Amino acid sequence: MVTSRPLDDIANDLEGSSRLRISANVEDVRAYIGGRISDEKRLSGFVGKDATLGANIVNTVAGKAQEMYEILKHTINSSLSKVNHLLMFIPGFY
Repeated sequence: MVTSRPLDDIANDLEGSSRLRISANVEDVRAYIGGRISDEKRLSGFVGKDATLGANIVNTVAGKAQEMYEILKHTINSSLSKVNHLLMFIPGFY
């Protein structure tokens, strides 16, 4: 499995391979970024003084991160599934 942005060099190297386009729900990405801004004391102070700054940060990062969110989610879910499967073979774990 390979994850990548749509770059010509990589597309050429993987020509003929199966592809799955993954994209995130933009509202989930925005909510995550907004939460992180709120959690960061210094950054939330700046954003509290300038709402436009906060909107610009959310819009810019959400635009760049939209596809990567789903890739991360898929990777984590796949890993958790494998760990749960392996735990079935450890005595005492049910």
